Amino acid sequence: PPPIAPVKPSVKPPVAATTKKYPPTAPPNDLSAEALQQARAALSSGNVEEAVRKAQRSINDGNNLNAQLLLTELRCRQKNLGLARSEWEKLPESLQRKVEKVCQKHEVDLSL
Repeated sequence: PPPIAPVKPSVKPPVAATTKKYPPTAPPNDLSAEALQQARAALSSGNVEEAVRKAQRSINDGNNLNAQLLLTELRCRQKNLGLARSEWEKLPESLQRKVEKVCQKHEVDLSL
């Protein structure tokens, strides 16, 4: 009998599927950078609501991890676990750990 040819798998193992793609750390354009700067200024002056709006604007103008991280922290300052967790899930693991510590200061535990 003729030798049996090896069967080639028709499905390639997922390579890129397991690597989650994150936005850039810094704002990718001037509009996004300006909004992030305004968000930080609003937070410095104690205006959390305005800081949230500006952080969201920064993300909308050009998604970036700095604004995402700030927005997660702001949601914790508001003691809004649902929205904080929603933002937290968009962050890479290293930044999740960082913001968890910040949120614990505001009595919001994202690690549950």
